[in-house]
Amino acid sequence: MATDKELIESKKSELLRSAIESLASRLPKARGDLESALNRAFDIGLTIDPPEYSTSFGLITASSFSPNRFDPDLGDGESVKPGNVRLDMRRLLVAGAQTARDIAATVKLPWLLPMTALILWDRLWSLLRIKITDEEACVIWIMWMNCDEDQTVPETILLPKVNEDRARYGHAPLSEKELADALGTLERMQCIKRSRNDPARWWLREWIRVKYR
Repeated sequence: MATDKELIESKKSELLRSAIESLASRLPKARGDLESALNRAFDIGLTIDPPEYSTSFGLITASSFSPNRFDPDLGDGESVKPGNVRLDMRRLLVAGAQTARDIAATVKLPWLLPMTALILWDRLWSLLRIKITDEEACVIWIMWMNCDEDQTVPETILLPKVNEDRARYGHAPLSEKELADALGTLERMQCIKRSRNDPARWWLREWIRVKYR
């Protein structure tokens, strides 16, 4: 049976391959750098607990009343407690902000870390199978960089701050419609939702946890 470390590495490798397959077409000549960068990112924002296996042993006996019948409740059995994968958007983007900038500079792809986070979020949680673009990645990055302690951010600041960041990397600005479309995608992915206390603000979901076997 595989060790806990092997099970964790197996799940990490599975998620890493999924992210690389989604990003490789954007960086066909930098796959090695991309894999190294994502490994660093996973260490920041991804927590994996392996499944727990337990085996019970019993004695199967024939009944004295029915010698050809065996008691099925006394046999061997194995139970599995599912493992967990936790993706922490705050840790990945806020605590890892400098790492995100270093990674983006290494592979020459702005917003690589938020894009990767969204790819994993969809792979693990929302299951929409959508293609994440730099528009959603840039928007979620700006939202996390400017949210308050309650993890909310006013919508009014998003367009100027998003376009300021895009201009820094030589990308075209977003229109109001493009921003609304990106916000709509993030909302469908359940990364964000309207604040209950103030509908002019967006609330950011910090983390997700899913079970796996």
